[in-house]
Amino acid sequence: MMLSEESISEILSKENLLTVESINRSVFNYLKRNTFNNVEVLVKKGALLSLDVNDLYRKIYEEKRGGYCFEHNKLFYFALLAKGVDCESHLARVVYGRDVDIPRTHRIIIAQFENKSYLVDVGCGQDTPTKMIPLSGEVVECHMGIRYRVQQTSEREYQLEILKPTTPFVLYKFELINCSESDFDIGNYYSNTHPQSKHTTNLVMSRFTEEESFILINGIFIKKGKKDKQESELQNKEELFEICKKYFDIKLSEDESVKLFDFILKKRARESHA
Repeated sequence: MMLSEESISEILSKENLLTVESINRSVFNYLKRNTFNNVEVLVKKGALLSLDVNDLYRKIYEEKRGGYCFEHNKLFYFALLAKGVDCESHLARVVYGRDVDIPRTHRIIIAQFENKSYLVDVGCGQDTPTKMIPLSGEVVECHMGIRYRVQQTSEREYQLEILKPTTPFVLYKFELINCSESDFDIGNYYSNTHPQSKHTTNLVMSRFTEEESFILINGIFIKKGKKDKQESELQNKEELFEICKKYFDIKLSEDESVKLFDFILKKRARESHA
C-alpha cells in the first residue's frame, strides 16, 4: 500500500525532520483538521467501509468525511512508515473504566523514537490524546490540560489512562502482540456491522481546535473549553446539518440528514422507555 509524497506531507504537516516534537505537532494538526465520526457506518448501514489506504486518504482529506479508529490510525500509520519511522499497529480493548469482557476493536500505533516506545493514536474520539504517550509510564499533559499515562500491567499488557483528580480512568488496554492487516479487517468488520457495536448503536463525532473541543453524542451537542462546557439537545435535521457543517466540517446531504436525525429520534424513544 502506497501513499503519494503529497498525501504524506498533508498528513505529517510537511515535517522534514521527524522527532517527538514534530510528530506531536502532526498529531494535533491531524486532530484539528479531521473529524472522528461514524456517519457512514449509519447512513450506509450494512456496507463495509473500505480500508484501502488511498480510499482512506480520499475520504478523509479530499472528501472531508472523517472516520473512526480503523480509518484514521491506519492512514497515519502508513504515513509514518513511508517516512521511515519504526512503528507497528496493534489492537486494543476500549473498556472506559469498566471491568468487562469486550473484543479488541480499536487500532493504535506504537512508534520508536530515540530508543523509547510511544503510543500514537489519532482515532479515539473525544478522548484522543493529542500527543504521543511514552510506554514508560511518564505523565503527558495534552489538550486543555488533560493528563495521560500508559501503565504496564503485566509482561505484555498496557493500559492508557486519563489521570483524574481521584483515580486514573482506564480508556483502553492493549498487548504488544503481532497483528496483521487481516486482524484489523476483522475488528473493522465488527465495528462496522455488529448489532452491539458502539458504532452501529450510536452517532458520535468529535473534533479539536486550539482552545476547544466539539462533541456530538447521538442528539447531544457539547462545546468544551478549558473552563466551561455548553450542552444542547438537537431539535431537528436542519440543526444537525448546521452543527455538522460549522463545528465538524462535514456537509451532510439531505438524505443523510434525514437518516441521522431519524436515528437520533429512535434512540431517544428507546431510552425514554428503558
